[in-house]
Amino acid sequence: MPAPGIPTDGRYLGGMSQRPLLRKQSAVARGLRGSWLVTPGELGKHRLGPKEATTTLSLKHAILSLLAHDPLSGYELMKLFDASVGYFWHATHPQIYKELARLERDGQVTHRSVEQRARPTKKIYSLSENGRKALLAWLRVPARAQRIKDEMMLKTFSFGLLSRDEAIDLTRQHRELHRARLQQYQDLERFLRSGPVMSDRLRLGGFLTLLRGIRYERDYAEWCDEAVDLLQQGGDELVERSGDKARPHHANRKPRV
Repeated sequence: MPAPGIPTDGRYLGGMSQRPLLRKQSAVARGLRGSWLVTPGELGKHRLGPKEATTTLSLKHAILSLLAHDPLSGYELMKLFDASVGYFWHATHPQIYKELARLERDGQVTHRSVEQRARPTKKIYSLSENGRKALLAWLRVPARAQRIKDEMMLKTFSFGLLSRDEAIDLTRQHRELHRARLQQYQDLERFLRSGPVMSDRLRLGGFLTLLRGIRYERDYAEWCDEAVDLLQQGGDELVERSGDKARPHHANRKPRV
């Protein structure tokens, strides 16, 4: 389930000094932050067996991908992760820091120390040559089909246990979530199209994930509309509640002779 992959803090919008722009969040970015609630799917597992193919692998490549664009402090990496690949690949902040330390031990990431006035020394992480080779090798392997976890689909599968009105109400509520997210993504698309990102091939990949996210949200909202129509038509075959038991409407019908 894809989602926007371009941070809107200015980092991907030009060739100027990027770090100061990380602190200047646009209103669009603030509205989007944290809006991507579900992160199903796998990013393709490179040459690993079933037991080795874990979340850590994809987190590794997410971190390497971000460092391939710019050197970052741990804090900047965490913020940028949330505002970009975090929309379609979830990881907690402790997981990110832990994986970053492992990548440095493995020689795929290096750091330099930067002294700060009245603050602790800051580490700036960069992609090593070994890290770049590992990232390129992974990028060139075709991705597997996604494995999706969708709570709404699981609920829909058992809609027969609810009344027609309950099922319709739940579907309409879910539709509004996707409509709201679609609007946010479309606002972000307009914002990015007005900048130089469209002419920067290195940054264009993130914009493509945004377009996929827009298409996904639009399709999901349309599916909700279709589901409501079908639920309204098929009400007689749904269940009605009777105490603590659920039974189909047709359960009390006399058999036709």
